[in-house]
Amino acid sequence: MVSFDRLHLVAAARRRWLAALVLGLTAAGVMAMMVMRTEDATARPDGVALIGAVAWRGIVYRVTDGLLLSVFPILVVFAAFAGSRLNRRFAGKVVIGIVALIASLAMTAVLSLRLQRLPLGQGRKATDGRRDLERPDARHA
Repeated sequence: MVSFDRLHLVAAARRRWLAALVLGLTAAGVMAMMVMRTEDATARPDGVALIGAVAWRGIVYRVTDGLLLSVFPILVVFAAFAGSRLNRRFAGKVVIGIVALIASLAMTAVLSLRLQRLPLGQGRKATDGRRDLERPDARHA
């Protein structure tokens, strides 16, 4: 039987850090190559403005996005089923996991539907019509 209530994240990270690092770097490399081959370069800031843009878009925004769209709905579902009979069996935990993933996908879908209603220039790339969340005062070149 699998038990998640006694999972020690630090111990798990120490055991598998090398595999996680290799897989993470591999996935990052594949994603970078896909973007480099499919996206044209856009105007970007230089110097301190570049550091600020990377800090905002790459760190603050993406971490917040990941927490709100993925982690939060999954934690809510697992917390909602914490004391239920469904949580006592492995098959029940699988069902809870599927419901959690559906909740995460629903959050992403709601955000995507909301972004489709924004006027051009507010959360949308002006060049090709695709959405790109960012600070409301930021503009694309």
